[in-house]
Amino acid sequence: MAATDPERPNDHTDYSHRRRVNIIAGISIAVLLGILIWTLQTFLEYERLQRCYASGRRNCEKLDIPDTAPAGVVAPVR
Repeated sequence: MAATDPERPNDHTDYSHRRRVNIIAGISIAVLLGILIWTLQTFLEYERLQRCYASGRRNCEKLDIPDTAPAGVVAPVR
């Protein structure tokens, strides 16, 4: 094909710039999605705590208890 082909106009697209912009846009969307998920999880946890406290209970916080006991300590049977 010749450079002056009437069926195909001259293409002066800067593909490296276009690729950079697409990568930046993809990263931005992924970051925003991560922030959205974190915010929704925080709101859901807050709502769960509010319902728990509204029902009159006082032990609504989650406790992180390890499954294994330190060396030399006998773990209670569950």
